[in-house]
Amino acid sequence: MTTPADLPPLATPAEVARALRCSPRYIQQECAAGRMKSRQIAGRYLITADDVAAYLDRQKVKVKVKPCPSGTPEPASNGETTDASGKSSGTNGAGAGESQRVLTIADQLIANSGNTSRARPGQPTARVIPMRCR
Repeated sequence: MTTPADLPPLATPAEVARALRCSPRYIQQECAAGRMKSRQIAGRYLITADDVAAYLDRQKVKVKVKPCPSGTPEPASNGETTDASGKSSGTNGAGAGESQRVLTIADQLIANSGNTSRARPGQPTARVIPMRCR
């Protein structure tokens, strides 16, 4: 797999795109807009590894992770596999209380959701169908 560290001194948009897992057209658009520093030689964009690193640093600043309003912690798994087989990051004893809390909130929403839409004559009215978890 190509990474930004593996890029040649002057990389083409296709090489950068493989490293960033996006399309070459996207890289060309970023270069044309001036968001990714590049040099245009013979009508082709050439990008240094340092310019790719600077672009990625700027992108990280723009992405802000907001905490969940309910205070729920981030997922425990990042999708990577481990050597320990048979382990799952599914629900455990701590999650059981959370599911009950979700059901309570759902019941409150259902109870408070009066039918605010005006039904036209001859048409059925909208209704909330509660969903229950096992």
